[in-house]
Amino acid sequence: MAFVRKPYRAFGFVILKNAHSGDSFSEDYPQNRKWYNYFTSGRMINNSFANGHTLPDYSAGDWIGPDDMGGDAYGVSTQTPVDDPVCWCITDERNNGYLPDCEKWFLAAGQSVTMPQGTKIFLCSGTLVVNGKTLTTETQVHVKSTERLFEATTDCYGIKFV
Repeated sequence: MAFVRKPYRAFGFVILKNAHSGDSFSEDYPQNRKWYNYFTSGRMINNSFANGHTLPDYSAGDWIGPDDMGGDAYGVSTQTPVDDPVCWCITDERNNGYLPDCEKWFLAAGQSVTMPQGTKIFLCSGTLVVNGKTLTTETQVHVKSTERLFEATTDCYGIKFV
């Protein structure tokens, strides 16, 4: 099983990019963990815990918040990656015990939207044009002075800090 974890910084917080491939694997999750997970590619199936608790299969576009995991989602979990899933994770553990207020952000290929001043989005994947500048790598986008036009060349997945 290949697993690559890479940290990114966005608006003062740490975000982890977790890329999986290969066979099923197990991981130990602490009780009362607070985190967001956002799948931007692939699928993660057969999510089960040693205590018998199971979670649904996840695929690109799924956003999992602290309330979605349930009280029994801790301990050793076994999961199976399909089609090389990538999951972006924000945890209170990596952010000095604080979980920022976030939500999923998605803009489909060919769509555009005007984002208001103050918008903070971390672009996880996709090709996004912001007022004529093309973004193709993971980066933070902060609309500081006036509203900005966001245009998606490909499906764009991001995390919006609210």
